[in-house]
Amino acid sequence: MIFTETREGRRFVGDLDPGTQLVEVILGLCKTHRISSGELRVLGWLDDVTLRSYSPTKGVGEPEPVAGPCHVVSLQGNVSLLGDAPVVVLHALLVGKGRAVHDGLLDGGRVLSAEFVLDSFDDLTLHRIRDKKLKLDRWLDLTINEVGNAPDPGVATEHVRSGREAMEAMPSRLLDKQIQYDLKQGDYLEHPRLGRCEVIHVIDDERLSIRLESGRVAQLHLGLLRLVRQGRAGTRHVFAVEVRRKV
Repeated sequence: MIFTETREGRRFVGDLDPGTQLVEVILGLCKTHRISSGELRVLGWLDDVTLRSYSPTKGVGEPEPVAGPCHVVSLQGNVSLLGDAPVVVLHALLVGKGRAVHDGLLDGGRVLSAEFVLDSFDDLTLHRIRDKKLKLDRWLDLTINEVGNAPDPGVATEHVRSGREAMEAMPSRLLDKQIQYDLKQGDYLEHPRLGRCEVIHVIDDERLSIRLESGRVAQLHLGLLRLVRQGRAGTRHVFAVEVRRKV
């Protein structure tokens, strides 16, 4: 048994855009917010699903397609490291076409509607290693991360950013408890002074290139702005822009 207590972490909640690939989006979130270990829970509807089944003699099999769309009855798992890369392992129980029930490890799925909760474990790192006997990727190693308190004697430690340190390194909009939206090219902003603007390029976390109604291209800084999602225009999101006062 591998067993320890985690006391330092963060909780992320969100809604995934229709048409996106669930596993890819979660891995991108982990990379952006420095999540190497955590617990993930998802509910909603998926299409184009592929699952992997397990056999004690052959191990985890090849991805097999599931007739969809599928209702996610249960989709939960974890984030850990396999080598140096984060991996998402999700155990799925789905109801698909004709009320058929499917289960297995989720290999991929396109989002129709999906909401998630992701709890990061910032004071430890879980490492996966291939268990050759069981032919599974299991948690066979665990590293306690130094987050300000001295570790127990004899426990190997590796200093990484704690949840608190990682938060302090995030853009100011996250420290202000702003809701984080994944702006994309083609989304629209309803600006109180500039009118409706189209996002043509996301430069970084703080800057956008936008096209004004006049056709002129300008750069918009998000540091003093608050976005509120209003709805959709086709497949793109529309956000109302509120200008915050300087402190």
